[in-house]
Amino acid sequence: MGCIGKDESGERLKQQIDCCLYQQSSKSPTATCLILITDQSRSMITNIGAANDFTIDYLIDPQNWTFVEQARFFYVPVRFQ
Repeated sequence: MGCIGKDESGERLKQQIDCCLYQQSSKSPTATCLILITDQSRSMITNIGAANDFTIDYLIDPQNWTFVEQARFFYVPVRFQ
């Protein structure tokens, strides 16, 4: 469950990962991430994009909340600024 933009990247995600619920934002593009890997280091450059537009109202909508109730695992990424 997450929020994607109404753009080409968001459409691609919906086509490739059809087992998820996506809230759509017209304010922001779908998030992107560039990962740079060297011999022993890793760096991430991110644009959070539409992920910032995810709302609690979408989460607690009864149709969506049933997925939360049925879930066995949760993955909640955190970004520190």
